[in-house]
Amino acid sequence: MTKAVFIFLVTATILSCKDSDKRNTAVSVQVKQISSPASDSCAEPFLFTDRNDVTYLSWIEKKGKQSTLFFSTLSNDKWSEPKKIASGINWFVNWADYPVISGTYLRLLPDECRYYR
Repeated sequence: MTKAVFIFLVTATILSCKDSDKRNTAVSVQVKQISSPASDSCAEPFLFTDRNDVTYLSWIEKKGKQSTLFFSTLSNDKWSEPKKIASGINWFVNWADYPVISGTYLRLLPDECRYYR
């Protein structure tokens, strides 16, 4: 009995979500493939667009023990030349902790080291 009630409720929910608006809502979308500025040895990519509609891609390249963080911006369907942000040999690079770049950064205030600006 509970199985029949469950099936009925799921079916009723699915059918009630049906769009009853019969207007033509077709949208034309064009997908364009753009080559990545990152090398084959890259990892932890992060893609975002800021509030000024500038699209950024950041990633880490690893060569031996050296890890380097790069970023590039997209303009007119072309990526800018990669810019190096930082590098080091003591980075713990893994899939769960990807770097995120930002236009703002934390900075300690000179007199009160517990506050950031």
